[in-house]
Amino acid sequence: MAQIQGLDAKESRFIDEYMIDLNTERAAIAAGYSASMARSKAYQWVSNSKVKPKVTAEINRRKAALSRAAEVTAEDIARELAKVGFASMRRAMRIDMDGQPQINLTATPDDDLDALSEISTETVLERDGVDGAGNPRFIQVRKTKIKFHDKLSALEKLAQRTNFYKQRDDNFASAVAEIQSRTSRAPINRQDDEADE
Repeated sequence: MAQIQGLDAKESRFIDEYMIDLNTERAAIAAGYSASMARSKAYQWVSNSKVKPKVTAEINRRKAALSRAAEVTAEDIARELAKVGFASMRRAMRIDMDGQPQINLTATPDDDLDALSEISTETVLERDGVDGAGNPRFIQVRKTKIKFHDKLSALEKLAQRTNFYKQRDDNFASAVAEIQSRTSRAPINRQDDEADE
């Protein structure tokens, strides 16, 4: 890989390796940094623009180029995360007359279907009483299992992308400041307290 202008050979190799799988520790070791350096420092090179600003800038440039090439926007990613975060099992099942859950995807919205990570079906034999000669009777039962992608992880990523936590913290700080501004800042007069005793 060619050395990037303004960066040393290790930094250039780190960027090349990092863009393969976005694994900072593996990329740093592959670039020739020590394992301890890779574990303790490499994450900062991509997350904190003040530590290695040229490295961070080049990584951001490459990510933007990949996004343009794939025609993927931040809105696309947020939309897909929202599908997973707000998918509901209630729209993929019904409760039968015995109170048992039954998978029913016939009316499940496309967004919830997009949030599925697994659908598996197996046919098993289950005992169903005995026949006229007293021998056990078995029937074939088809069992289907569905699984959604990790909802909490999707919501966490969506909250980070939409600055939810910052907005929440800003709102909290504003509320505290407003409460403080309404409280009296007059000093407590201890002499009056002593006189009342």
